[in-house]
Amino acid sequence: MQLLVFFALLSLVFAHIQTFSWDQCGGSEVKITGAGETPDPILLPGNLTIKGGATVTIALSSTTIKQAQLTLEKKELGVWIEIPCLDNIGSCNYNDPCSLLASVQDQVCPIVKSGGLPCPCPFPAATYSLPAAGLQIPLQSPGLSWLTNGDLYAKLVLIDNTGATALCLEVYVTLQVVGDENKTEEQQ
Repeated sequence: MQLLVFFALLSLVFAHIQTFSWDQCGGSEVKITGAGETPDPILLPGNLTIKGGATVTIALSSTTIKQAQLTLEKKELGVWIEIPCLDNIGSCNYNDPCSLLASVQDQVCPIVKSGGLPCPCPFPAATYSLPAAGLQIPLQSPGLSWLTNGDLYAKLVLIDNTGATALCLEVYVTLQVVGDENKTEEQQ
């Protein structure tokens, strides 16, 4: 009987059951009113479509948002492991996120603007909705299937100029590198 329980628990650890989900974990100045993505799992390379909306009660700018705190974790053998910050990639704190966005606006803003959203900062206080068809984002394979294949958790916290949380958002997704389907199942 103990052996059956052991194998049942082991199968839960390796089961691939993660689907897209999100939760607003706090914040008073940005309220997420909906979020979704397709395909699920997210395929790399491939096209990601995101849908959603938000209500922003303050203008988001370098003077109102002083930091973005990003936490990234990957599930390995049923345990969430934080991805460290290396060269500003991973679980990092970004001071003045509007300046960061300005530094990559040529790559990011055309995609954001195609959804009818302002870019770069400032983002005026308003209610924002992506079009019904969603926002199309082309994704490339980073070439690190051992890191990207599988379930990922992301937590974004925006800190305002008073030190309060403007937004806290948690997202769970599954990534799959195309052509590496078997490896994904084995890693779960």
